[in-house]
Amino acid sequence: MQTSVRYESGRLWVADGRVFRSGRIRLAQALIDELMAKTAVRSVELDLASGTCRIRWNTSGISVAEAAATYTAALAAARISESTAGGRGRSDDSKGESLWLACRLDNGVLLARGEAVRSGRFRLRIVGAPEGYPWADVLRASLAQCPGIASIRARRWRSRLDLDFDSDRLTRAQVLDALTVAWGTADAKARPTPTASGELIARGPRRWLYLALGIGSFGLAVLGLLLPGVPTVPFLLASSYYLARSSRRLHRRLLDSRVFGGLLREWRAYRALSRESKRRLASFVAIAIVISTAFAPLSPALLMTVAAMAVLSLYGIHRLPELGAVDAQSVIA
Repeated sequence: MQTSVRYESGRLWVADGRVFRSGRIRLAQALIDELMAKTAVRSVELDLASGTCRIRWNTSGISVAEAAATYTAALAAARISESTAGGRGRSDDSKGESLWLACRLDNGVLLARGEAVRSGRFRLRIVGAPEGYPWADVLRASLAQCPGIASIRARRWRSRLDLDFDSDRLTRAQVLDALTVAWGTADAKARPTPTASGELIARGPRRWLYLALGIGSFGLAVLGLLLPGVPTVPFLLASSYYLARSSRRLHRRLLDSRVFGGLLREWRAYRALSRESKRRLASFVAIAIVISTAFAPLSPALLMTVAAMAVLSLYGIHRLPELGAVDAQSVIA
């Protein structure tokens, strides 16, 4: 792929398949970190599959020389970071992700990464966002009527987004640009109003619906601790999401609980769990098995079913992204 550079109205577009190619995960993350550390940079879009990088500045008044110098310095620093990382790979959850987005908001930076699962569909994970920022609502309000956008499906408790578009009308670059523009310039009316405590509280019937969903999800999370095979973490995240938007008191009690509080703080901060938290979840599965076999007469078939569900539960816990020791200590502190 031939190297190409273009600058126009506060945007730098670079196409270089030798630098931006699939598998260079460390380079992508380091480059985004370096660029977003510059307050003048508004957004960064990396498409490793197509070998392109697009950088948007806060003002169109920046000169070509300044834009080129910022990009060159950031790329040099990212290459050094990539080489010094050596054999230390990233967690398995980032493998195969070729799309990387970063957008500066009024109160922080939104980070997303993912892949094109097929022609006309992007699947992204929101790996970082300011507390309470309704990224899904903003996208729906901004892109619902956008020509070429077929559907937007967001799973907020999993921080995942599936976006379908007409690949005959829109290119990959145009869709990525639409995402960063929507997040960066969303009208304030598209965002729910935060309360004095900073938590987003719904109003009217929606608040009661969220409260019921939050309490119900919490009950299923507790059930997951007692029954092997019933997932705990997804229901726990759903409970936290709905309670944060319906009852500040219950949400605070959930965050302060000895059983679930640490899990939620770790996941909210890093989208991962510490090894200690994983061991705690695994111990709940073991206790549930002991109780099931000791106090309930189980036929051989039912015993095999319980064992299979326990194995699935332990495998699911093992597959959750894991925090390093340093990150885990920062959450506790």
